[in-house]
Amino acid sequence: MDREPHQVLLTVAWEQFVYQSDLFPLIPRAYLILVTGNRDIPNRPFDTEAEWKARTGIELEKFLMVGFGYLAGVMAHNLIVKYFPASGVMDKAISRDDCDKFLALCAANYDEFRALSKEHEVTDVTFKKYEFNVLHKRPLIALGEELIAPVPWILAHRVTEGLYFDLMDMFHEATGNKFLDYFGYLFEHYIGR
Repeated sequence: MDREPHQVLLTVAWEQFVYQSDLFPLIPRAYLILVTGNRDIPNRPFDTEAEWKARTGIELEKFLMVGFGYLAGVMAHNLIVKYFPASGVMDKAISRDDCDKFLALCAANYDEFRALSKEHEVTDVTFKKYEFNVLHKRPLIALGEELIAPVPWILAHRVTEGLYFDLMDMFHEATGNKFLDYFGYLFEHYIGR
């Protein structure tokens, strides 16, 4: 089936231009909503930071810091070392343990990545193009003591907007979702700033 050139260009724009979007607003928005907003709301019914740490073992602010450390590395280099703080960059702020906790949430080796991909594989080939891409959950691929981010843009979204989906999944219950109820307050606070 031949397609008109404008159809091809529209398809490419819809599917690919999003990967070239501006990443700048993601960083402060995630921090202002989930960390600063959470700290500013008096008598909060839900503590985003405490709940995140209890379930993941890493502080939310530290998760963001480590994530942006890896993002800076993959934006500048093809491969980065797994424990980048040990090389002197941020060695006082980020520990090896912080890296391990972050990577447990955002990285996979080849075998783990293949297994996760298999879990999300669609059965109908018609929908193959729309199946869940595991890179959205695990954007870093571990190659021994090094990491690669096939699409660095996805790492930026994983450590910002991806937190919303993590928290939403963590608190999903048949009767409701405590995080989603609280997120409305966080978002109102953010808009009010």
